[in-house]
Amino acid sequence: MKKWILLLLPIALLSCEDVVELELPEGEPLLVIDGQITNQPGKTRVLLTESVPYFDEVGNPPVEGAIIELFEDGASVGTFTELDSGLYVSAYTGITGKSYHIEIELSDGSTYASEQELLTRVPPIDSVYYRYETDLQFLEDGYYVYFATQELPGKPEFYRWKYYFNGIYQNTRFDINIANDDFVDGNYVVDFAVNFEPFFVGDSVEIEQYSTTRDYYDYWILIGTQVSQVGSPFDPPPAPVVGNMICTDDANETVLGYFSAHGLARGSVIVQE
Repeated sequence: MKKWILLLLPIALLSCEDVVELELPEGEPLLVIDGQITNQPGKTRVLLTESVPYFDEVGNPPVEGAIIELFEDGASVGTFTELDSGLYVSAYTGITGKSYHIEIELSDGSTYASEQELLTRVPPIDSVYYRYETDLQFLEDGYYVYFATQELPGKPEFYRWKYYFNGIYQNTRFDINIANDDFVDGNYVVDFAVNFEPFFVGDSVEIEQYSTTRDYYDYWILIGTQVSQVGSPFDPPPAPVVGNMICTDDANETVLGYFSAHGLARGSVIVQE
């Protein structure tokens, strides 16, 4: 039995620094696409927003009134419905082994498209469990959650994990959890740690295990590297990380974000005495 070597990003941030005010050009807003399709129902969605200056504290404004079409192996399988401002959903469920992309038309007539993404196989989460730990170095005593899964043998596999603690998605820059199977190909993986602060009796934990493509994995490696480096006054603000979206009207336009395809497996547990 092998333990996964998980790449947690960022690794460290500097602290105890003077505040330095920087004057940076704001630039034109860029279109940001955050979308995915999985092999599970209810998980096909696209969020369209505009970028904001790096130091702005306001949220990204939504992009409304777009027409988004979904394609499977190059053939149209339907359009998305705008459920909320900038949030578009589809009832279509992806199929393992099929390739997917989207095409977007904004209200001003500009058009965009994603590159094709293969929906890859994903192993099930075999078990989710917890232990009361008293001797973990640098961590407080308490309940810690782990899971086990059978890694699939053969071709290279790439994964991402998302965690929900008491129903709340853990979405901070410390929660970019990605890995490849370079050291665990075909092995039964146990004691994959979920939390680094203790849980309490009654807490619930849900784990989503996503298979990804190498391109998506590399995309999140770049994002993780950037957020891990911002923490010193001498660090530059992040440069845009370009994903798999293009403007079909103007190849020189910078478009941010990614439309991804994933196999998805879930597991959950409630901590009890």
